[in-house]
Amino acid sequence: MKRVMIGITSLMMLVAFIVPSTWAQEKSDYEVIQSFKQKLNDINKSIEKASTVQECVDISSRIDDLEKEYADYDALLDKALYPDGYKGKIATVRTQLRMAQDKLGIIETQFARINDLEAQVKSLNGKVDSLTGMNANLLQQVQKMGEEVKGAAAGMASTKSIIDSLNNVIHKLRNNIQERDQMIFALVDSLFMQYDKTVTSMKDVEKQSLAGRLERRNVFSNMKKSIEDNLAFLQTTQLSSKDLVTMINEQKRFASQWKAFGAKLEGLYEPGKKGANDIKEVQSLLDEWGQKADATFWRGLNLAFQERGLTVKTFSSGSEFKTNLLDFIGAEIKDAGSGKKDESMKAYESFYDSLWVTQLKPAWIPLLVDSGRITDSDRQDIEKQVADWGSAVSPSHAWLYILLIVVVLVVAYFLFRKKKTPPPPPAAANP
Repeated sequence: MKRVMIGITSLMMLVAFIVPSTWAQEKSDYEVIQSFKQKLNDINKSIEKASTVQECVDISSRIDDLEKEYADYDALLDKALYPDGYKGKIATVRTQLRMAQDKLGIIETQFARINDLEAQVKSLNGKVDSLTGMNANLLQQVQKMGEEVKGAAAGMASTKSIIDSLNNVIHKLRNNIQERDQMIFALVDSLFMQYDKTVTSMKDVEKQSLAGRLERRNVFSNMKKSIEDNLAFLQTTQLSSKDLVTMINEQKRFASQWKAFGAKLEGLYEPGKKGANDIKEVQSLLDEWGQKADATFWRGLNLAFQERGLTVKTFSSGSEFKTNLLDFIGAEIKDAGSGKKDESMKAYESFYDSLWVTQLKPAWIPLLVDSGRITDSDRQDIEKQVADWGSAVSPSHAWLYILLIVVVLVVAYFLFRKKKTPPPPPAAANP
């Protein structure tokens, strides 16, 4: 009896496991079928309402996406959509689109041109998605390896290996982020080029079409994600001065392109609507990026002096940078002339060899000028002061002049003596 009860219990447990699994599978199949039907119905409604070539191109792209999305469920859909089947439904909706195009009098060449631009949009969108996934992975690697660097023993060979690997990952991440930023704006340009007109001159139906396409291509979400990744990258403590300078320039470039894009969007969204709110969110993130980039910039530039033991007072603006740097160099020049020449010489070598010619002059100074933080006249003042410091600590060349004068006098003396000395008398003749 006990064995029978155990058997019944096991059977009940097996049934309890199989039935929900089967039901879940059936429910999943049902959801796939209903989802396909709903999307197909939405496309049919869009075809009925289409009135422009851009809308027809967009619908064609949606049909392509639908066919690709449900290709793995063709057998299931063939049974559910008998007798047309999955491919038959796709073919039918394409025919309906062509008939709508003919009815609207859309020229094939015009459709083809805009369709090519739409293909560019889809390709760029795919690349943006791919880079987004890669960048997320690279950011995790940077964070993990950064912790490993902190925990590694100083001076160990493994530490150098980790740092080298980290720098390689940072370099790849920086390039990937820049590439994705460029692709996002290229995608936007391809969308706008399909309309051949400004937003303010568009009809309401065209505005709605463009707004829908911006949303379907995740333009705003991609922009926000890109800025957030730039912010995360900016917080990486292992960034070199070159990385920081590059990031500052990237923020400026992104802001400039966003400004131009924002001008195109003027009038597309009503205040308070989702698109208008997306624009505000992007601008807010961009402002935050600018503020943090500026703070990181000054922190990095201050750190460049501190790491070399150069006692330049902390600065947080272009005017403070110039004043504090000139004060520091001026004090060193004064020390060089008042018995502390050796100490000033060591400071100069540290400043000139490891900072001025490697980072300040080729990278930081040009960025300071280009960004308007200092003027070109300020740059010239700084360069002159650096040159004066070099002259102040250089060995004196006075002894060379003295030696040269002595050599000239000696040579002149011997030449003069040779000229004045009479020739010896001729030897007497033998008898």
